Amino acid sequence: MASNSGTSTSGRTCRPPRGACCVHTPNTSPMCSPTCRSRHGTRLANAEPHRRSRTEPLPRAASEEQKMDLFEQLRAETRPAHDAIERLPAARAMIDGTIARDDYTELLARLYWVHEVFEDEVCRHPELASVWPVEATRAAAIANDLKALGAQQSPTPPDAIVAWADRIRTWAETNPAVWGGVGYVLEGSRMGSRMLVAPLSLALSVAVEAGTGLDYHREGCDDPGGRWRRVRTAIATLDRTAADRDALVYGAVATFEMMTAVHADSDYVADACFQVPVLANLDGSI
Repeated sequence: MASNSGTSTSGRTCRPPRGACCVHTPNTSPMCSPTCRSRHGTRLANAEPHRRSRTEPLPRAASEEQKMDLFEQLRAETRPAHDAIERLPAARAMIDGTIARDDYTELLARLYWVHEVFEDEVCRHPELASVWPVEATRAAAIANDLKALGAQQSPTPPDAIVAWADRIRTWAETNPAVWGGVGYVLEGSRMGSRMLVAPLSLALSVAVEAGTGLDYHREGCDDPGGRWRRVRTAIATLDRTAADRDALVYGAVATFEMMTAVHADSDYVADACFQVPVLANLDGSI
């Protein structure tokens, strides 16, 4: 499991901005936001993690009643896209242990970009970095798995992921809580990942141990209940206002719909033009 460098005020570790974003050269990646590109370069050598000022108020913790309302809404709003993913051939093949190695590594290569974007954005937004329980980097786990399985990372992300990242970043300019909705989906997928370890071991003919190509899914086996509680607490802390709630729900639905494209066949992903999430009046405007 990869560890991050840099420490936030919450005590967790977080990757600082880097001179080169992921596997690409500075300023050239389609996944880099303008803010990310402007921060690349020699100045990053002296970058420091966010530190809460003495006068900066602590986030308000949501009540248990508010938490239940929030998560019930997130489940209800994301259910159609969640069900759509489970009906896809790739998802069924992973569950059944019948997915071909090439199909699986192509899927992993697409998922890499999703996690890379999210992990960078957590560190970029102090409001999120101060509460989010970053304990492992799933992008790094995917990179390790691709290497173990003899596959290479794709040099550029699919159009659907580029469009999704642009849409979420646009909303985050006004309300970074939208990334909490993204985290709801990605951390929820970590919980489900542990159920895929055994069938994927069969499909890929690899042992269930570190370094064999299953690290991305094996991460979900480490303290799943405790981690999910910490994630829920972080998301609920971001749920302060009606605008925050809209941002959280939008981020979750948009991410589930993008993940539907990612889990679909490669031709669909290559041709995908990311659509507006199925949320009435939530078209990316504030």
